[in-house]
Amino acid sequence: MSLAGNSTVRDLETLQVPDIEKRLCNWVENKSYRQSSYSLKACSEGIGIDGAVLFRYFKYYLKTDFRTWRNALRMQDAMRLMLENKDAPIAAIGRLVGINDRSNFTRQFQKYTGKTPLEWRRKHNRSLTSRVLCSLPFHGQVLPWLRKNTKQCEG
Repeated sequence: MSLAGNSTVRDLETLQVPDIEKRLCNWVENKSYRQSSYSLKACSEGIGIDGAVLFRYFKYYLKTDFRTWRNALRMQDAMRLMLENKDAPIAAIGRLVGINDRSNFTRQFQKYTGKTPLEWRRKHNRSLTSRVLCSLPFHGQVLPWLRKNTKQCEG
């Protein structure tokens, strides 16, 4: 990915994008995105990166914003939890991933997958295979997956 021609993006190169990604991966592995009120500011403080730098990283490098990225992590986590815990209440899964209001969780989930959590769970519990679980990105795969902006397990 050539970052030349954009001074803001070039600044990110000098600030060591791999270091930012390493810190974000640790943040994801610790499941910090599950904290309901976690903001870009709280994340930047938690990983020791200046908020303005982190904002530019999301905007220019990942081509998204922190909130969208965090919600994608939450939805992927929710899908994994629904597959692993077939009987867990939807509201409990929403709370666990950091969305305390059930209707907000349902709205966010449907926006992300095109289905309500209940519809998605019914479809995938009937055809639960290791392929579905393995296709959910986590740990070291999170950042490359988000850069590609794919949605595994849709539909």
